[in-house]
Amino acid sequence: MDIAIRKSKMKELNKIKPTKTTEFILPLLGKMKQWYGPWLINAYLGDFNVDHKYPNSISVLMKYSGKNNYFEKEEKMIGSEHFIDSYDLFKGEFVMYIFRIPEEFLPDYNLIMKGKYSQVSDEAKKLLLLGRGTRSPMPYILERHPKMVSYWETELNVKFEKDQEVWSIINIEEEFFDKETFPYEESVLG
Repeated sequence: MDIAIRKSKMKELNKIKPTKTTEFILPLLGKMKQWYGPWLINAYLGDFNVDHKYPNSISVLMKYSGKNNYFEKEEKMIGSEHFIDSYDLFKGEFVMYIFRIPEEFLPDYNLIMKGKYSQVSDEAKKLLLLGRGTRSPMPYILERHPKMVSYWETELNVKFEKDQEVWSIINIEEEFFDKETFPYEESVLG
């Protein structure tokens, strides 16, 4: 593939906003986002274009690389007890890896799906906080921090109820991969 086309495509990929699945559910697999290296594109609850569905699973989209460290990472992912399946996308430019949510985190997964972020277990909170920068809102979300409550009350001009969460609930429609809307087109050259 022409280098200019490849660079242009990579710029588009860098603009992809992380899904809530990436931020709140991917860590339940026991690894922080950075563990997936520069190849992680996003994580999803599933794929609109694939017939097989796996309940309580997460689909992790990675940019394929022919480098040894990519293969080492892939070997670890496929060797995970939670690995279910994988498949190629866009003529092998990407790989979608599907994992089962660990049994011990299913209650947390269900709470996250309901937008009950502050109610997840302490163990899940530890995983969700791994590798977060100092500017991450995650600690404030998980603790329903008064500063976050105050911020949203001011921003939205409302008074929060006692148990009101400080982050919006997952919108299922936005958490599924859709090849048709993904900002990447297969090249006729490659």
